[in-house]
Amino acid sequence: EMHPTKTQLDEVMQFYSLGQMDKAQVAVQNLINNFPNESLLFNISGACYSETGQTELAIENFKRAISFKIDYAEAQYNLGVAYQKNNQLDSATEYYELAINSQHAYPTAHNNLGIIYLTKGHFDIAVKCFEWAIAYSPNYAEAHNNLGSVLQELKQFEKAKKEFEKAT
Repeated sequence: EMHPTKTQLDEVMQFYSLGQMDKAQVAVQNLINNFPNESLLFNISGACYSETGQTELAIENFKRAISFKIDYAEAQYNLGVAYQKNNQLDSATEYYELAINSQHAYPTAHNNLGIIYLTKGHFDIAVKCFEWAIAYSPNYAEAHNNLGSVLQELKQFEKAKKEFEKAT
């Protein structure tokens, strides 16, 4: 089976990294026409739509990416982010958990899941999420900060202070 070349992908990623989402989207769409079963291309397309605030199209593309590659952690994570932006927290939770099942060492997925549990007042689960994020990425300032916040909610002020210090 044919796949896009590194050069073709680099062109798309070049536009993407320069913030030229319209050009990136045209380039990735051309590749999708040639490689209609390539999960990576739908993930990139979703990321372009996400960057331009077209959340519904982003969600559609991330789902397509996952339909071709069932354990595609990055697309599952991206779908979680899109749902979280859309305030669809149950769907976001589902896809963060799928991303973590596909690739447990995914600090940002653990952190974002923790934020949702913190928002919903499930402090004990949030603590575990932030602890996993930090276990995989010890210098992850945002996760330390979030853990500090949830420990404050749990009135564990000394522990919280230590986490806030690690965040700076």
